[in-house]
Amino acid sequence: MFKYLFVLLEDDSKSFCYYQNDLYNSKEKKSISNDLLKKVIAYSNEHNLYLNLLIGQKKLTVNQDKLINTTQHIKYISLKLENVYNNDILIIDNKDIHQISSLLKSANRIIILRLEKNNINNLNSIILSLFKKFKRLNLILPDIEEYTRDDIDQYEKQLNELIPSVISEYKKGNKIEINFLSDRLFLNKFNNCKAGIDHITIAPNGKFYICPGFYYNNENDYIGDIENGITNLDNKILYFDNAPACSTCDSYHCKQCVFLNRETFLEINTPSFYQQCAIAHIDREATKKIYLECKDIDPFDKITPINERIYTDPFYVYTENHEQYNKKFFENNKNASNIKEINNNIGKINNSIKNIDINNPSLKEKLIRIYKMNIEILKKLDK
Repeated sequence: MFKYLFVLLEDDSKSFCYYQNDLYNSKEKKSISNDLLKKVIAYSNEHNLYLNLLIGQKKLTVNQDKLINTTQHIKYISLKLENVYNNDILIIDNKDIHQISSLLKSANRIIILRLEKNNINNLNSIILSLFKKFKRLNLILPDIEEYTRDDIDQYEKQLNELIPSVISEYKKGNKIEINFLSDRLFLNKFNNCKAGIDHITIAPNGKFYICPGFYYNNENDYIGDIENGITNLDNKILYFDNAPACSTCDSYHCKQCVFLNRETFLEINTPSFYQQCAIAHIDREATKKIYLECKDIDPFDKITPINERIYTDPFYVYTENHEQYNKKFFENNKNASNIKEINNNIGKINNSIKNIDINNPSLKEKLIRIYKMNIEILKKLDK
């Protein structure tokens, strides 16, 4: 049962997640008509859906304002509209960083910060510059699929520099929320984006999509339309319960973006190679450090501690560091078996990695096969 409906009022609205919007600031933008907007509102009222309105570069028309004010909603806006709409969700991306200083202080603002990797070495300073300007901050790494090991190391370095400032805020009684540092503390199960499960998107063409990313990537990838409802969605494939790599993980804050998964891994319910997994585990460890420093103050004194983890990167556990991991695992698991078979598979994986040519167009397919071999090993180890 869906809870929310995302509405692309104009298709040049800023992206609020991992997908890229190549139509941003485009002169060929499409806008939702008033007739379609009336139907969308009627549909949302009929199905008890809360509207999330993605606004373009201009403020709403008088007619649009009148229509949307007849139902519950929240707006996603760009920085240029921040002074027009209050208490809505503000999207800041790389191009807006230099304007952050102009933001007024606010204890109620929700900010989505889309930070590209060419700015990742400024993550700490950028977030510190936003302190006292938000109630909640959601960080999105829109080009995460391009992250190298060096990028991931830089991300971890920035988090470690940010941690003391976050701890200081909590000890002052400022209960700020920063998704990658605070969400995991309060979760006991995965809380991913749930696109296609809790929410769907409607575009200016009147078609429904799993999320905006599917629309911008391919307009024909729709799951229904406003006239006939949802007609082409098997949302069972969107659940992560049966994804082996995720079923043994407790980085519950991980976004597990279904659009990014499909684009990079070709499977909608399996995270994209090592980037999503590695960064989620870095977040997890950073959150744990914050908890240990704040565990005696409210609300941390009511939180279940985060367990120890042997590994930080599920993808490379069974390749680069498999010997150390296996040693620790087998020392603590008397029921572990098939060591020879597991190590033979690990050898195959290592050989495959060594033989991959980075200019080979089949790189993705090879890595997918390697990853699936890892998953099979994971299933054996965790039995």
